[in-house]
Amino acid sequence: GVGDLPPDNVVSLRVRLERESVGQWPGLLDDAVRILEGAEHDPLRRAFAETVRQMVGRGRIAELRPDLVERLREPADRGDIGAMRTILDRSVDRAEQRGLARGREQGLEQHRTTLSRLAARRFGDGTAADLMEVLRGVNDPEHLTDMSELVLDCATGGELLAGARRIAGRK
Repeated sequence: GVGDLPPDNVVSLRVRLERESVGQWPGLLDDAVRILEGAEHDPLRRAFAETVRQMVGRGRIAELRPDLVERLREPADRGDIGAMRTILDRSVDRAEQRGLARGREQGLEQHRTTLSRLAARRFGDGTAADLMEVLRGVNDPEHLTDMSELVLDCATGGELLAGARRIAGRK
């Protein structure tokens, strides 16, 4: 296994590229900069850098950051693994942030849809449509949870809408 390989050689770096997540690559690239420094390693460094670029192109991060493979081309051609590390580090952070934001928005949208369905079931489609208008501006999960309790606690659709508007208005 990879544990049998000496840690400071290009083969173990290549195996780590296959096994580690892209989020771990900045540390791997730091090791590559150290292991492959010096003019005698220029061809190996350029080959390794190109391998990294190609693997980014095949990975999931390329879906989130399609510009990334092209941005890595020039430093890869120079064998500048340090520059590639900086680009990757920033891109992985941004891609992860975007992925988290997208997941959060999907969760909020599911919560809004469920709330609207419950309101429709309890008070009819008209109340549900009016509630959905209120819900569109609500991005705080706690506010949505408070509104869920209103669906259960209110006696009428009008009471639900008034309470939902009150919750939506508080910051």
